[in-house]
Amino acid sequence: MPTVTGALLSMLKLRPPDPVLALSEYLLRKDREAEFGEEAERQSAKAIERAVYEEAKAAEAAAKLEISRKKAEEARRAIKPRSVVRVVPKLPPKTLRPPPSPSEVPEGGGGEGGGEGDENSGEPVAAQPEPVAA
Repeated sequence: MPTVTGALLSMLKLRPPDPVLALSEYLLRKDREAEFGEEAERQSAKAIERAVYEEAKAAEAAAKLEISRKKAEEARRAIKPRSVVRVVPKLPPKTLRPPPSPSEVPEGGGGEGGGEGDENSGEPVAAQPEPVAA
């Protein structure tokens, strides 16, 4: 009823030549505007409903994640290690002596081992014949 009253007041102000045609156009225009408004309200209500649903879904996922993290932490605490890892102390690295210089090598090929070669120099040493006791 308020729409018809508004339409009649508008017709009094405008005084169109064909008031019946003008009144029908006015009512159709208002009806379309009302439909668009209702559609806009429905779409906005759906959008709000979707947003609330998504927010609830995200909150539920966050709660599940938190529960899962708590359970994982409890499981880690409950598991005892099967073996104990012992720390082995590191030994200092072996230092190599530099090979003796030729002036330090005694005559006779080193004299210590009388072996096949001098371990420090890396050069072969000739074997010395041993004196034969008669």
